[in-house]
Amino acid sequence: MIPLTLVWEGLENVLSDIDMKLDAAKQVVRDDLKEFGIGAKGEMVMTHTFQNRTFQLEHSIGFSQDEDVSVTVFAMAPYASQVEFGVPGHSRPYPFFWPVWFKWLTLLEEKLKDDWPRAWHG
Repeated sequence: MIPLTLVWEGLENVLSDIDMKLDAAKQVVRDDLKEFGIGAKGEMVMTHTFQNRTFQLEHSIGFSQDEDVSVTVFAMAPYASQVEFGVPGHSRPYPFFWPVWFKWLTLLEEKLKDDWPRAWHG
């Protein structure tokens, strides 16, 4: 048996640098997702076209974010989907959720395209 050992001096430094860059990039994604959640929620509350009677729907709109890379925007009022999509033969739709969601999704995509390289390259 002939053993050969290769030692890459400085490998620990390279791996540490990669870990730091990855942590910075993850933080950028977390920050951008939080901005997305806050912005989408605010726009859903402020720009809807339905007539307000109780403000319960607006108060039920919120967002949550987990530790990693997801954000959830929600409307908890039990009749939220009826307002969004309408009820056939009863009421027309007043889309307040999906149009805003897709608008902010596009904004998030553009922001991440700008922020990700800066986070990775410092």
